[in-house]
Amino acid sequence: SFRNEAQDLNLAGMLFIPEGRGPLPAVVIIQGAGPSVRDNIWYLTLTKYLQDNGVVVLLPDKRGSVKSEGNWHTSSMEDLATDTLAAVDFLKNQGMVKISKIGVSGMSQGGWIAPIAANQSTDIEFIINVVGTSLTSYEVLHYEETHNLREMGLLPGVSDLIAYPSTFVLRKFTQKDFWDAVGNFEPLPYWKNVDIPVLTLYGSEDTNVPADASKKRFESLNKANIQVNIYEGSGHAIQDPPGEGNSIFRDEALMDIMNFINSVAPPPGITFAEPNFIFQGSDPSVPIVTHEPSPEIKKLYINPGAVLFQDGKFHMFFNSFTSWPGVIKVGYMTSDDGYHWQMVQDAPVFTTDQIPFGNGKADVSSVIVMDDGTWAMYFHTVGGGEIGRATAASPLGPWAVDSEPVLKPTPGTWDSLGLGWPSIVREGSEYYLYYGAQTDSGYAIGLATSADGIHWTKNTEPVLTAEADWEYNKVDRPRVTRSPDGWVMIYQGGTKVEERGLAISDDGIHWEKYSGNPIFSRDVFPIPNAKTWDTTLLYHDGTYYYFMELGTLNGTDLYLTSHKGLLRK
Repeated sequence: SFRNEAQDLNLAGMLFIPEGRGPLPAVVIIQGAGPSVRDNIWYLTLTKYLQDNGVVVLLPDKRGSVKSEGNWHTSSMEDLATDTLAAVDFLKNQGMVKISKIGVSGMSQGGWIAPIAANQSTDIEFIINVVGTSLTSYEVLHYEETHNLREMGLLPGVSDLIAYPSTFVLRKFTQKDFWDAVGNFEPLPYWKNVDIPVLTLYGSEDTNVPADASKKRFESLNKANIQVNIYEGSGHAIQDPPGEGNSIFRDEALMDIMNFINSVAPPPGITFAEPNFIFQGSDPSVPIVTHEPSPEIKKLYINPGAVLFQDGKFHMFFNSFTSWPGVIKVGYMTSDDGYHWQMVQDAPVFTTDQIPFGNGKADVSSVIVMDDGTWAMYFHTVGGGEIGRATAASPLGPWAVDSEPVLKPTPGTWDSLGLGWPSIVREGSEYYLYYGAQTDSGYAIGLATSADGIHWTKNTEPVLTAEADWEYNKVDRPRVTRSPDGWVMIYQGGTKVEERGLAISDDGIHWEKYSGNPIFSRDVFPIPNAKTWDTTLLYHDGTYYYFMELGTLNGTDLYLTSHKGLLRK
């Protein structure tokens, strides 16, 4: 709750804080005509979208509604603007999240209030005007009543004439208190004095607000800071045309709003600490696990597959094989410290010839434990480029493979050539699956999300692409973990398999790469002429553990390199 000292009112609302350290942009929603309710889907759609994209949102209860004091029926636009100023002051002084810039989003009638508040506060640095007209209140009332009468079956000319006495009745009798307070409000003088960036959105088919007339009135001000978008086929809710897409807020409009906010309040950059991954052991040239970890698993090559920390210990599901691609034996071992490992049983717990698709050629790279205690193993098939899943009641199995892949390449899109190296991270009730994919020009990293680990929804575009010269159009094999730094990824870049880059994200979607990449090169490896192929990354108790397959074509073993402390300042 917060105070409107100017009018001696206690006001309330809901504060939506996104993930991220900040400073973050913030928006105060200014509600439209009538009372407010907290489950208004129009306001909440915009609010949730902004929160998901890194914007702090304060959605106040309109005065006289829910938990806010006062009476909106008898309040002028200038009165209601003092509520917005109080909300802005609350955001500025709250201590829960760092704020970069504060803006307001006037919704419908709230678009009249926004410029009044901006005229009185330099703390407001941008305005989003969602169907707030630049016409007078009497003009808009007549326009709206004309359309109401047309919907009742009156012809356009007749409805226009009848709207005059009909609106007179509204102003003088039916809604007298409201119109006595508001009067024939003229917003243009307030807009004339607004010099901060403004994005205004209208729907071409709006029967409440005349889009073209409102745009022309804005254009008469000849102010370059005011941008007006009209969305063809949209109504007052800026929805998709009837029968298409969203019934509230078309995606295009939401993206335009977010792009506008990013242009006036760019997301904060990440300040990296210098990575200091050190190979572990008194003699780092000695592997932590050899390619012959048990009498029943004695292959030429070994990679760390999947490592997780569960029930007080480290668990590793490693891949063992003699040729690539080929059938792989998956072994299982545990460790108390991530360095000293013991086989739990000599025999493999899983072999990839159990997979009913992909010709039995696959590589395990991620394991998670579900809420019900089920262990879920994720792999990609080599050649087919599909991601599959196997589950078991315990790490020792037996493992049951799903009959179909959980994620496939999407024909005609950027990842149509195949998916690989799934790396799964859980955040709250949602699972994030990162994967590498070959594109027409190289490799990129994609993301899919799921509520159950089975049914996945892909982002339409990659979340990480090659940019630097050393990456040479290739970013691949993402290894992702959560930590106090946020979302942390080490990925393979370029044509040299030993070159790895570091990236950090505050939301798991938008990533920033370390300017000092690559963080590894072949000359730091503890054995001469070595390369690294597969790796896995885990954060636990203040340390990043990066398990690496090192060796040559004559054989590989497992090594551990770690970084203690944070990777950002």
